[in-house]
Amino acid sequence: MLGADEPPLHPLASELRAWADAIMRDIEPAQLRAQIETFPAPRNRLHALEAMAKADELLLEGFANAGWQTETQPYEVEKTEGYLDYEQDGKRAGTVRTTYEHLKGANTIAIKAGESSNDIFIIGAHLDTIRDSPGADDNTASVIALLELARLLAPFRFRDTIVLAAFDMEEINFSGSKTFVREFASKRNVKGVIIFETMAYTTTEPKTQFVPTGSGLVFRQQMAKLRRRNFVGDWTLALYRKDATSIAQSFAEALTYIAGPHSTILLRDPINLSMIGRFLKYLVPMVKNFARSDHASFWEAGIPAIMISDTANFRNPNYHRPTDTPETLDYER
Repeated sequence: MLGADEPPLHPLASELRAWADAIMRDIEPAQLRAQIETFPAPRNRLHALEAMAKADELLLEGFANAGWQTETQPYEVEKTEGYLDYEQDGKRAGTVRTTYEHLKGANTIAIKAGESSNDIFIIGAHLDTIRDSPGADDNTASVIALLELARLLAPFRFRDTIVLAAFDMEEINFSGSKTFVREFASKRNVKGVIIFETMAYTTTEPKTQFVPTGSGLVFRQQMAKLRRRNFVGDWTLALYRKDATSIAQSFAEALTYIAGPHSTILLRDPINLSMIGRFLKYLVPMVKNFARSDHASFWEAGIPAIMISDTANFRNPNYHRPTDTPETLDYER
């Protein structure tokens, strides 16, 4: 429907296949699990400040040990709208609106200088969890993926400068990524952004992948793919807008090579679709699900960004619950 189908995927170039093979041989799922099991959680600056401080310390140490330039970017915001990060009156965390009088947060970043100091590519993930969940999937696995990227990319040189960013306060109002965009990203030529968000839960059981009501009206091709495989929740989602189509394609081509032909589904933000997009937010309530993480901060600034996810509450029964624990994750995936 007017641009809603997936963009075409092409075989990965031979030199990239060789590089991917070498990279994959250097990754140990057991080591990833050990890191996730020992990472402080729950953690946030409202209810678990000590755990958050320890997480900041571990990130800075991990990035520095891999040879990246590290930086902490503190910020403060006054009278800002957001959400409670805990359940109230039977309503789940992240659904009850509130006003925060004063917030003090900090983003942690790592920089690998490229041939160009102004042209940058950003990979990010939010560091905080909600109050009452250890957040193994949401979002410890994504944070550990940043540390793993720092280690894996350390020996290589790149044309563009690469920035790894751990954002604060995603769970309450995206203030970490909003501040990062305003004070850092907007002052540079950001060529692309990838956001890791709840991406480590899979299941091989049929009818375990749920979709928001109305998805079939917009994403007919993708829904047909899910239907043919009986809605098994074992694939990875990439959300994107038109200006990031090539980034989504590149990601999907690489993951398809590594994980197989059914490993990805690409969805373009419905609001970004030609002609009908601006009307869909009024006609199809499900479109609000496309801006539920830090990628939205970059979208609002007109910066090309994609989000990588296992679809969170549309698949993982542990989402925002005390049961979001390390043993529930798929480390091979």
